[in-house]
Amino acid sequence: MEKLNYKNIEEISKEIDAKASKNFITGISVINSTDILISFAFYKTEKLFISLNHEYPFVCLVNYKNSIPTTLGNTNTFLRKYVKDAYLDKVEFVDGDRVIVLKLKKSDEFYKKFSFTIYLELFSHRSNMIIVDENNKIVFAMHYTTINNSRPVINGIIYTPVKPIKSKCCENEFSLDKFKKDCLKKINDSLIKKETEQFMPLHSFIKSKIKSISKKITIQKNDLEKAKSYKEDQKIADELSAFYYDENQLKSYINSSKINYNSENSLAENIANYYKLAKKKKRTIEMTEIEIKKSYNELEQFENILNTWPFLTYDELQELTSKYIKNKPAKSKQNNSVIDLPSYITLGNTKIGFGKTAKQNEILTFKIAKKSYYYFHILNYSGSHVVVFSNNPTNDEILTACEMAILLSGKECGEVSMSEIKDVKKGQFIGQVLLGKYQSFNITKIRENTKNLIKSSLKFR
Repeated sequence: MEKLNYKNIEEISKEIDAKASKNFITGISVINSTDILISFAFYKTEKLFISLNHEYPFVCLVNYKNSIPTTLGNTNTFLRKYVKDAYLDKVEFVDGDRVIVLKLKKSDEFYKKFSFTIYLELFSHRSNMIIVDENNKIVFAMHYTTINNSRPVINGIIYTPVKPIKSKCCENEFSLDKFKKDCLKKINDSLIKKETEQFMPLHSFIKSKIKSISKKITIQKNDLEKAKSYKEDQKIADELSAFYYDENQLKSYINSSKINYNSENSLAENIANYYKLAKKKKRTIEMTEIEIKKSYNELEQFENILNTWPFLTYDELQELTSKYIKNKPAKSKQNNSVIDLPSYITLGNTKIGFGKTAKQNEILTFKIAKKSYYYFHILNYSGSHVVVFSNNPTNDEILTACEMAILLSGKECGEVSMSEIKDVKKGQFIGQVLLGKYQSFNITKIRENTKNLIKSSLKFR
């Protein structure tokens, strides 16, 4: 999108006023966090597209016929309650500044008429939509500020207009028709952004889980180190036993060694307590080592999801959201749900399969692949299983599989192992493997074509 100057914005505002004013607003679709589409009662040829994107904010009438489901949230709730069914009386341009003003009227539930104003501030990096009531008090804003700001934007305070910047307007070759066509294309980008934002809670959840599990592992390791002192407790118990019949040496030992000796208990009870403590710590070591393995497995599962995030399909993201955010696993009539099915690309006549989750890895390597096929995995990191469906892979197939193993592990370079499936055994947890014989390849660069192949992958059925 080209950057608009004052004259361009003024031309756009005049067109909106000429075509869309004196109209009721019948529909509002909040496409994503920055873009809104408004439709009118009498002027149905075009819709008002408001984009308060960070870089080049703009407003324009576009000939877009399709309906777009609105994005739920505070913005949608307020606009539908306050702006929907309002009468757009006039559209104005603030001379010398990048602000378009929409003057509106509406009747409340008691049929009492009131007016309000929408200020569309089209400044790069600080765009905003601010709605004020009849008394010029702010009732809504897309972006609020604090009271200490030089120009506070807070509900309930008087709206402060932006000070006009009296600078020379840079001339540009501007075609309104061409700009409107560009805006129409921008809606498709907005829909992609809508899908991305839809799964941001899932992305944040995955990152927070990785952080919390990593902290848990650190605590578990500290507990493990503390428990390893059980030998010292055993030694103390043995030494106390040696002084069972020599009270003087016992007192001397207690004073010199500064051990935790309870004088209210008998010697036998103190000895028994140290043996119990040593036994408890030994048991703690066994249990903690098991829990650490479980934690590392859980960490690997979430890291796999984050590493393969750019390549997850819409259906996979939906199922992951149902599983982790809504806590309602998606129902499927098939034996395996979409999230459990690995993907594949085709290189020539050969399939190269890959998993994006632990379950997909397990199904690919141990259920779909034959023993004579070849398995690839990044060394020393968690990542996706990649399998070349061939008994004798070519050099190009090997290189592509290695690059895929790197990419699907969230890396740009690294070392990759290659094994026949017959030399790959199941590990303790889902998706984990034990390698027998393997050879390794060092990958320093990923070809762009490999990235495109993964993006155009298909699902096993």
